[in-house]
Amino acid sequence: MTEEQAAPSWERLKELGPLTAFFRTAWNVIAGPVRFFEALPARGPVIPAILFWALTTLPPMVFSGIQANSFLKEVFSMTMTAPRPGYLEIPWWVFTVAAPLLQFTCLLGGLAVVHMLLQMMGYDRGGWSGTYRAAGYAS
Repeated sequence: MTEEQAAPSWERLKELGPLTAFFRTAWNVIAGPVRFFEALPARGPVIPAILFWALTTLPPMVFSGIQANSFLKEVFSMTMTAPRPGYLEIPWWVFTVAAPLLQFTCLLGGLAVVHMLLQMMGYDRGGWSGTYRAAGYAS
């Protein structure tokens, strides 16, 4: 199998189309994770893997942001009987935007730590791009 054949379906968007490529990649990861990650080329484009991560995690993160906003409104309404001077009501979109950004920042930070540990143990076969590619598709 050549390296292009081993590339995930998601990295062949032009050939397969976005829906087919997305669902085929998701199915390959779910149905055979060992086979998928062993065949994943260590070196390759990082952006498609990050986009795959974004597509799989943004919908739940937006929902979580909306839920966090509702939860905080409830907490604030229980603790305050009347609005106090300086009371700040947080718009709904702040948590909806902040949740995915916070998760992405935590992903990058956590992957930096994981990659450093992999380097120390001698398992960083793909460098930074390999670590980020594997994490993007593992989402």
